[in-house]
Amino acid sequence: YYTAPAVIISIALFFIGLLFTFIGYRLFNFTLMLLGFVLCGLFCYVFLSEVTEVEWYWIALFSIVVGIVGAVLFYCAKHLAMFALGFGAGLIIALMLSGV
Repeated sequence: YYTAPAVIISIALFFIGLLFTFIGYRLFNFTLMLLGFVLCGLFCYVFLSEVTEVEWYWIALFSIVVGIVGAVLFYCAKHLAMFALGFGAGLIIALMLSGV
């Protein structure tokens, strides 16, 4: 089943992926901020949608705020951002290989 937030998030992630593919390293600081926004906001959205019974637009609004905080943290702590991105990529690869 497709919900409105899932479709919006999927479309946004598609365009962000295109941006990273072609001009990711030239805009390194912007790339880190965008990744921080996406990772923190998406994690917050998934977590809150599973744990709470609040309407989806409140969860989306709170996820945007958390995403902005994550973007600022990733920009200010570049080494932490690189560690988090490597950890996330390794986790995704491990989950895909294990079949979970």
